Amino acid sequence: MGKKDLQNLGPQSITSSKAAQTQLKTSLRNHIDLSAIADNKANIMLSINAIVITVGLPLMAERLADNGNYIYPMLVLGLSSMISMAYATLSTRPIKTHGTTTLETVKQGKSNLFFFGNFYKMNIDEYEVGMKEVVEKNDLLESSITRDLFFLGKSLGVKFDQLRICYNIFMVGMTLTVLLFVLISFMNH
Repeated sequence: MGKKDLQNLGPQSITSSKAAQTQLKTSLRNHIDLSAIADNKANIMLSINAIVITVGLPLMAERLADNGNYIYPMLVLGLSSMISMAYATLSTRPIKTHGTTTLETVKQGKSNLFFFGNFYKMNIDEYEVGMKEVVEKNDLLESSITRDLFFLGKSLGVKFDQLRICYNIFMVGMTLTVLLFVLISFMNH
């Protein structure tokens, strides 16, 4: 088949194109892997900050007897760790879902029955009717697949934005804490 023959085939749909199906499967797998990586990074930050708060702050508190100015690096450390933990937690927090959808929104392509958050409160009969509607109509199926991938990507983007903020706060907080600690120690000697 030459280049001209391929152009005469017309537009391909996801359901009839092996290449499109493979790309969608690959994209879905990448999204899932990236989500797991993000969750792992968030868990690392939660653990590190919990250690900082439970071990680092009490150790710094011992220095307060020597010099009351050590309260400043201690406050910076505590505050940055708490804010960093908050963003790490936000990045792993599940999104709020309604758990149900209507057959009308499914028919309009405005709902996606492939995402559990759209059907977990529905009964099996409603779900089966909705899924039958989706898989019998290629345009609805393609819309559902596309919407599923799109919203996974949007969710992943939010998750990584929150993680970026978490890491930046942690980095700035640790740097300021060390600089303040060194500065106060230097001024004491």
